Amino acid sequence: MEKIFNILKNFVDNIANWLEFIGFIITIITAVKVFVIDGKILDFKKKHLFQVRSKEHIEELEKILSKISKYISDFDNKKIELKNEIKKSEEIAKSIKKKLFKKDNSNTKALIKEAKKIEKLPDDIAKLSLFKKHYHKLLKSNEFNEEIVSDYYVKLSGLITSLTELRKDNAKSINV
Repeated sequence: MEKIFNILKNFVDNIANWLEFIGFIITIITAVKVFVIDGKILDFKKKHLFQVRSKEHIEELEKILSKISKYISDFDNKKIELKNEIKKSEEIAKSIKKKLFKKDNSNTKALIKEAKKIEKLPDDIAKLSLFKKHYHKLLKSNEFNEEIVSDYYVKLSGLITSLTELRKDNAKSINV
């Protein structure tokens, strides 16, 4: 009787071990499948979010581009307005950056970096204190001028073009 009991016990233990092993394998397969599916869902979600909001962002950036173009012609009187428009475009670019994949973010990052650099530039180095003049000379930073704004204008224009093209590409891939 004890022998039969031991045989049954070993048999049940073996079945339990095999079922545990099979359950472990199923868990691993399920986890991998979930991560792959979740990744695809996240990709789709990002593309969809970009598609939905990008049209507004592109239109806002185009308006800012137009204002910058207009203000450059009267640069000396419109420095504050230019800095305001640059700051607005920086904030829009930050919003766009959240909706893009890393591989599509290079123009957006460059624009944000340039906007931050412009924000720190003085309007007129001659009006600064002696210490601040030397500080800017050491950093080899310029004052806020037309050339810097023109460079920013080109980068903003490039960003708008790349976003428009990306929007077209995404529209083909997700049919929104």
